[in-house]
Amino acid sequence: MKAKLRRTGIDALGDIAWGTHFCQFYHTTDDLLSILTPYFRAGLESGEFCVWVISAPLNRQEALRAAEVGIPRFGDYLARGQVEVIPHTEWYLKDGYFDMKRVLNGWLDKLDKAAAMGYEGLRVSGNTGWLEADSWRSFAEYEEEINNFIGKYRMLAMCTYCLDRCGASEVIDVVNNHQFALIRRDGQWAIVESYERKRVREILEQSEANYRALVESSPDGVISFDGKGTIIDCNEEVCRLVGVSKEEIKGKDFRDLLARPVPQEFSSNYARLAQVGQVEDEFEILGRDGQVVPVWAKTVALYESNGDFNRAVVYLRDIAERRKVEQLKDEFIGLVSHELRSPLTVIVGAINTALSEGDRLSPAETRQLLQDAALEAESLSSLVWNLLELSRAQADRLVLHPEPVSLEKVARNAVDRVKHQGSAHQSLQFLIEVPTELPRVYADELRLERILCNLLDNAVKYSPGGGEIRVTAEANDDNILVSVIDQGIGMSPDDQVKLFGPFQRVEDSRAHGVRGAGLGLLVCRRLVEAHHGRIWVESERGRGSAFRFTLPL
Repeated sequence: MKAKLRRTGIDALGDIAWGTHFCQFYHTTDDLLSILTPYFRAGLESGEFCVWVISAPLNRQEALRAAEVGIPRFGDYLARGQVEVIPHTEWYLKDGYFDMKRVLNGWLDKLDKAAAMGYEGLRVSGNTGWLEADSWRSFAEYEEEINNFIGKYRMLAMCTYCLDRCGASEVIDVVNNHQFALIRRDGQWAIVESYERKRVREILEQSEANYRALVESSPDGVISFDGKGTIIDCNEEVCRLVGVSKEEIKGKDFRDLLARPVPQEFSSNYARLAQVGQVEDEFEILGRDGQVVPVWAKTVALYESNGDFNRAVVYLRDIAERRKVEQLKDEFIGLVSHELRSPLTVIVGAINTALSEGDRLSPAETRQLLQDAALEAESLSSLVWNLLELSRAQADRLVLHPEPVSLEKVARNAVDRVKHQGSAHQSLQFLIEVPTELPRVYADELRLERILCNLLDNAVKYSPGGGEIRVTAEANDDNILVSVIDQGIGMSPDDQVKLFGPFQRVEDSRAHGVRGAGLGLLVCRRLVEAHHGRIWVESERGRGSAFRFTLPL
């Protein structure tokens, strides 16, 4: 963000920043005054302390008369001490000789005076009509020193040189010791930059363009605001977050973007930003149509060269998805805990009952208790197996042991396993439609059976009693297409999109009392992809679902 600029009053120059040191080459007194008069007028009207050091071709009386003509209410400014007009003999040649250190300290004293009197800063001009050849070198060194130190202060300095008194080498010295020069060409004032300044400006412009491109391409929102919290600029991501244009955002108080009420932590962090330099926070902003958007924010304070805090940049990141995932993870942990406790409760209860009441139980009752425990142990084993597979996949430690596998054999083993997991499964019809001539697939047999078990278990959960579940397979080009088709409740397009993601369950699962941690389909996806295949679902509400996956031949 650029610092606030100062009016120069010079049309050819426009506005410039504090710390600018430039010069004017003139031929005539009219040339000189045509620049100095608007220069000092702009400074006085902007609340700056002004110092004009004069020499030939003007004496003090001539300078005062010219100022009174060209600057409205100049007499008032002079009377209250906002402007000083000083002969060069009382400034540059005080005590009859030029002393660089004394003059530099004099400018620092004037800066202190400007601050003490409450002015915005210091605006000065010094004419060099007094310079002789023997003092040129020392004055050039002084100009170089001014050029080096002025950038630290709220100060503008314009040095004026009579072009008729300067040779070619002197002109080069002057241009090199100033950030730029004003010279009259074809009746118009033009700016001539030193090569060094021009090069620096080009580098800065390129750097600014690179920074702007970086900010605009950032996936994070970036806002700059001043010390009072007024927004100066932002990138397009901020516009997307809040749903309005840059023009509508600029000029607003940054806190106006926050959802109400403004959190106390934000106010506390904002208040101490100047002291600590940067703060991180999470809060909510108002998005499009009043929608609340949670964001992570990092705010960095920016300081002036004197150490004053005057602006800041805040980086905003939309964390709505992160919050959603965190919520899903919390729900998942709770769900897994429940799914682990439920079978354990049955297992422990059945075994304890068999042990404590064994003498009073019939063999059939004891067998039923043990069968219940075995079924729940199988359910628990399946859940733990899925958790371990996910853990291996997440850590990139999922190792397959591929070999030629008969898909018909794997399908029958999977169906047999699922059919014996509970009495509810007995009322369903399982059909296996896998041609015996189907080519063998190169796969990990244990993992392939797990894929089918998970898909069959999922089909059982959502199928009505007496329903039909089919396992089919067919060769297609370079792949084998395997399908598990049920006549269950089906699912919405929204559910289909997120079904194979982490911690996801069908929206209607709770309403239908379906148990499960939402792991089975995610494990299927990981295992199918590990075999270089693809898995998807085709479904309609009320018309069942078909889960399909491919395996390369």
